[in-house]
Amino acid sequence: MHYGEYYMDLEKYTIGICDDEIYWQNELVNSCKCVQHNTQVQIDYVLFSSGEELLKNKLHLDILFLDEEMQNISGQMIRDFLEEHNINTMIVFVTSHEEILYDSFGKNVYGFLNKPIVLQKLKKIMDKLLNKLGSMQYITVPDSIYGEQKIICKNILYIHAEGNYVRIVLENSKEYCIRKNLNEMRQILHYRYIVCVHKSYLVNLCHCCKLSTTASVLILKTGVEIPIARRRKKEVQKLYLEIIKNRADLLWES
Repeated sequence: MHYGEYYMDLEKYTIGICDDEIYWQNELVNSCKCVQHNTQVQIDYVLFSSGEELLKNKLHLDILFLDEEMQNISGQMIRDFLEEHNINTMIVFVTSHEEILYDSFGKNVYGFLNKPIVLQKLKKIMDKLLNKLGSMQYITVPDSIYGEQKIICKNILYIHAEGNYVRIVLENSKEYCIRKNLNEMRQILHYRYIVCVHKSYLVNLCHCCKLSTTASVLILKTGVEIPIARRRKKEVQKLYLEIIKNRADLLWES
C-alpha cells in the first residue's frame, strides 16, 4: 500500500525514449515534435540509454518508445517488468529488424515502428495514443517503484474513507492511500459511475456484479460487499440499471 498526496494532471504527458544509440534517441524526439507540432498538449521527453537506466527511473511515463534490441536488458524484458508491476505505460517498440516484433506483443504494447522512422506511420501512432490518453481520467499518486503512478478512474473498484486518509482499491487488487477525505475525492473524480453509496464509500458501479433485492448491499466482481445508505438507494439503482442497459445494447449491436 502507498501513502501520499494526489494531484490532477490531464493535459501534460511524459514520453520516454529508450535506445542505446543517441542518434535514434534524437531522431525519435525530433520526429515526434515534427508530427505533433500543432498539438495543444504539452509533452515532456525523457531519454534513456539502457534498460537498466530506464528501470531506475522514478517518473511515470505515459508513452514509451522502446528499442527491442539492447544489451543486458531487452525491450521484451522491460515490457514484462511493466506488466508484472501493473505500470500503465503505453509501449511502442522500435527496431531495425521487423521479424523480432512477432515476439513483442503484450497488453501494454500499442504499436511498432521500424527504423528508419516513417513520419506518416509515427503520426498515426501518436494520434492514437494521445487520443487514448485524452479520453482517460486519472489521478496521480505516489508509487514505491516509479515514484508516482497514474490511476485511471475506470480501473478503480472502490474508495474507502479511513480516518484522515482514503484507501483506493483497483481492479488489479493494488491499493493506495491518499491523505484526503471522501468529499474531496468526489470533487476530483468526474467519472459518472463512481458514486457515493455510503458515508464511507465511493464505488465504481461498472465493477458491480449484483445489487441485493433490498438495494442495501452492492456486490463487486471481486466478491467484496459494500453497504448502501438508505438515502442513496434510488440513485444507485438508477445508475446500475443504466449500466446494465448499456451492456445489453452493446451485446445487441455486436
